[in-house]
Amino acid sequence: METTQSLAELHKDISIDLFVAIKMTEVLSDYICDAKEGAVLGIIETKTKSAFAKISDCRRMTYICD
Repeated sequence: METTQSLAELHKDISIDLFVAIKMTEVLSDYICDAKEGAVLGIIETKTKSAFAKISDCRRMTYICD
């Protein structure tokens, strides 16, 4: 059973997961030669970076309110 996390811990966990996903897409892009696969990977990387930026903004707003 999972333990209850504070909002700060949850933000941190999400940020770590997104950061790892960004790094994994960067590594994977080195192995992809096909244009279609590269385009899909580029979209995934862009969306993941966007989510990382948004969760960082959310964390800053949460800390300001505390």
